[in-house]
Amino acid sequence: MTAKPSVGVKFIVIGSEGVGKTSFIKRVVRGNFISTDCNTLKKTYSGEAIVKDIKIQIKKSKNRSKKELVRLSFVDVADGCLDRHMDNCDGILCMFSLSEPNSLEEVVQIKHDIDNALNGKCLKPFFLIGTKLDLMEDIKEDYKLVEDMCTTHRFKQVHLLSVKSGENVDETVEAVVQGVLNCDE
Repeated sequence: MTAKPSVGVKFIVIGSEGVGKTSFIKRVVRGNFISTDCNTLKKTYSGEAIVKDIKIQIKKSKNRSKKELVRLSFVDVADGCLDRHMDNCDGILCMFSLSEPNSLEEVVQIKHDIDNALNGKCLKPFFLIGTKLDLMEDIKEDYKLVEDMCTTHRFKQVHLLSVKSGENVDETVEAVVQGVLNCDE
């Protein structure tokens, strides 16, 4: 008998072209990186969720946690399709590339546009995720800038990872799921 997930969490994944949105989703779902993946920008965004059940440590209270099966859903959306997915998602993963500084500004602008469209009343947590950590030699100075952007623009958390090497991917997934589940705290 297959165990059923105890909870489901659905994320919208947004960001500029080439930052690694699709590669991140595939890394989480498949557990590996495929370097031959093509750019998905020109593909039609159907808004179909890519689903994966994974075991994650869930905090039940301050002093108690338990590994539970969680059904994760990811929807990689183009800017024009964002509206129709906002109501039925639990959180927004705003992805940028550490190797492309403009992509951070672009994802902050997307969040700003969403905040303005909803008059600042978006109740979904936004998570800022920097990709391509493997391409960075010294991240300390850049991380301070990213942390400042996170605070200034009211992102719930910031995470830096490498989809290619897998560095911080699992930790990021656990943290954003926990961030959604503890959103009221």
